[in-house]
Amino acid sequence: MFFNEKCSKNFELSEPESAYFVYKWIGENIAYDCYAYVHGGIDYSEKSAYNNGKGVCNSYSLMYITMCNSLGLEAVQIIGYSKGSGYVDGQIPTQTNHAWNAVKINSKYYLVEPTWGAGTCSGDVFNKEFRDFYFCTNPELFIRKHLPADSKWQLLDRVVTMEEFVQMAKLSNGFFDGGFISINPDTNSINVQGQSKIILTYDPSIDVSLSFHLYYIQNNNQEEVNNKVFYTKGNGKAEINFITSKKGEYKLRIYGRPAGTGSYPHLVDYKIINTKEMDDSLGYPKVYSYYSNSDMQIIQPLNSPLKKGSSVKFQIKTTTYSELYLVYNGNFDKMTKTNGVFEKTITVSGSQVRVSILKDNSYWPAVEYATS
Repeated sequence: MFFNEKCSKNFELSEPESAYFVYKWIGENIAYDCYAYVHGGIDYSEKSAYNNGKGVCNSYSLMYITMCNSLGLEAVQIIGYSKGSGYVDGQIPTQTNHAWNAVKINSKYYLVEPTWGAGTCSGDVFNKEFRDFYFCTNPELFIRKHLPADSKWQLLDRVVTMEEFVQMAKLSNGFFDGGFISINPDTNSINVQGQSKIILTYDPSIDVSLSFHLYYIQNNNQEEVNNKVFYTKGNGKAEINFITSKKGEYKLRIYGRPAGTGSYPHLVDYKIINTKEMDDSLGYPKVYSYYSNSDMQIIQPLNSPLKKGSSVKFQIKTTTYSELYLVYNGNFDKMTKTNGVFEKTITVSGSQVRVSILKDNSYWPAVEYATS
């Protein structure tokens, strides 16, 4: 056996430490056999994983049991259904396709997923990416992608049915890693009438930044739709508003991260069925990084374009910036702050109106409205 059982026992690890020791050892030393998964010839045995340093979910889970048992821990294999790489949204699976574990720590069972905790496949190549998330995972989160054949291993107060499991929104790893908590509506497909919204909740101790792609689907082709998605955020909640002007099917792909932390991981996809035709000119303003990486909340106006010659009152709440300006048609109007809200009423002119910050003697856009 690769790991030193005698050495680990001499350290007198606690039960939680022992269970995590095994989880981490497997994650660091065993690779998923992506090549066999793609091209065939899978060896499901535990022995193969020990001998070759690679295996599939069955060998991962059996190895976890054997190693836990050698350290005096009780662990079991759980067989069930997973929303992995081959899962099709909304399709009820006809047979089980995955194996994971539960381990008893201090007389209570906890869920462990050694396979997904080790990394991911890109085609037939394994990408090692050890993740703590799948050790003793909260059952409320675990059920998002794992449905055990025996419902007792859901470890939930209420049993989730296969139909509920299939209809849940398929959340990506970035959702859990980024501090996001919940999403509403919690389904992979929604019906709307031209305009609707999605609510994301997240850890209120962090700030988040979101990005989107909205596609119109027709004849198996997808066409990206611009300036039809906009979000406001604050106090652990992000409200994502979107407009689907044409009748038919859309796909909304949501990305998110803690603000200022690099690339935008994928969070979730929605299939959207729009049943009401709307004016295609109606949209939302364009946002820049000075908006995304701040706590800026736009109270009004929310829609774009703005009508030239009209009187428009702007109201924006933010603690990130001490000064905001409206930049339009050669004008640089400083907004007035009253009770924590920046305000300014202008007569719309020019080709655009920008809400900007002043930095290094230059005006940098945070939000941009088109005019018509």
